[in-house]
Amino acid sequence: MTYLISAVTYIFDIFIVSSYLKNMLKHFKKKYSTIYILCLILVEVILYINELLSSRYNSFSSVVITPALSILTTFALCCFFSNSIKAKILTALSFQVLVSLGESFFTFIITHVNPDILDMANKTLLYSIMNLGSKVMLFLLCLIVTIFFRNQKYEHTTEYSILLFTTPIITLTIFSFTPLHFLSENDNMFFYEVLFICLSLLNIVNYILIQKAFISTVVNYTNMNIQRQLDFQKGKFEQLSESYRQNRRIIHDVKKHYFYIQEQINKQHFDDLKNYTSTAIQSIEDNYAKYNTGNLVIDSFITNYDNIATKNNIAFYVRLNVDFNRVPTNDYDLCIILGNLLDNCIAACIKCNNSRYINISIETTDNDKFVIHCENRSPVIDPTARQHSIDHGFGLSNISHTVEKNNGFFVYQQKDDIFYTDIMIPIIDESKRVFKSVSHISFHPSSHISHRTDIPAPPCRGRQ
Repeated sequence: MTYLISAVTYIFDIFIVSSYLKNMLKHFKKKYSTIYILCLILVEVILYINELLSSRYNSFSSVVITPALSILTTFALCCFFSNSIKAKILTALSFQVLVSLGESFFTFIITHVNPDILDMANKTLLYSIMNLGSKVMLFLLCLIVTIFFRNQKYEHTTEYSILLFTTPIITLTIFSFTPLHFLSENDNMFFYEVLFICLSLLNIVNYILIQKAFISTVVNYTNMNIQRQLDFQKGKFEQLSESYRQNRRIIHDVKKHYFYIQEQINKQHFDDLKNYTSTAIQSIEDNYAKYNTGNLVIDSFITNYDNIATKNNIAFYVRLNVDFNRVPTNDYDLCIILGNLLDNCIAACIKCNNSRYINISIETTDNDKFVIHCENRSPVIDPTARQHSIDHGFGLSNISHTVEKNNGFFVYQQKDDIFYTDIMIPIIDESKRVFKSVSHISFHPSSHISHRTDIPAPPCRGRQ
């Protein structure tokens, strides 16, 4: 049974070092998974051989050789991850520090709770139990480090941490308060040995199940947000289609207006013509897009969100300098970018009590860049909560993914109650680059600034 305890101890050690490395490092080289598993086993064999030979070392050599060997083997395992050498070295060193602390803490606890433990007659069994107990303490320390010090994509909840820490803490409590002097009695030895083995295996199983439950929660929430984003995109395309149909209706109506005007001129009914033209002009103004760059997505989205801002008493300032022939993204990607960006702006402004405004500029520049700069009032939000919470919206991540797909970059930050967003996408298509088609650049003075005159536009701030 002592050999079984030792075997479980080494299995537990493989699990601990593997989970610690995968939590602290990133980009595991999955194509080497089989070799990685074999190396884990080889490392434990090396450490076992070192343990057998340690009795031949003097105390100084044992203190130096064993930790050095542990650091080197851990670093070798780190090479299966695509991190920097510095990160690998720090991870290997930190793991060895935790190993030393685990052994020291467990020895301190158990010798104070059971002072007579060192007087056990069966030294081999004593060593096996102490070794297994120190692994449980190491596991607990590794959990603490990975929960509080690693970079996490999602913040773990308090309930998650409690569930994760409960099993190793209970295991350590049982290890510490077990009347170990009973182990010298053959009737009780088998029971306690099986108990310690089962508790150790329970830590492994509990950790795996909790991790799978957490991953399942993340996946379910991600799928829910993907569906939400698909519904969002469906709505934006319906909006785009409606804008296109409205333009077709306007063209059709204008054609009828021309026929009617021509008929009235021929009949010389000028009084009726005057009233009719006034009504027709008002109808066109009510239905025609306020912004006209030639790009259907930009024109319809900016016009639509201008109307939404007006209904919510939000000042909406726009500066457009766009050559529609040079926009580098397709309509689908541009819908994702502008739709999510302006949705976030409107939602943030609605939460503010006063001085609500959105200031957005879109341009195709002379140095072949498609640039969007936006700033808006926003309630102050803790950036760490926004970054790590599993429950945050996917708007910013959708923008980031779409911009990166188009070889651009997307940055945002909040200063006090102002939220700044900058997007830059290079114009790569040779047919759209300015040095090949300088004459194509045109400006749209009517849409450079908002036609709002009741609220002065804030000065355009520099790129934050």
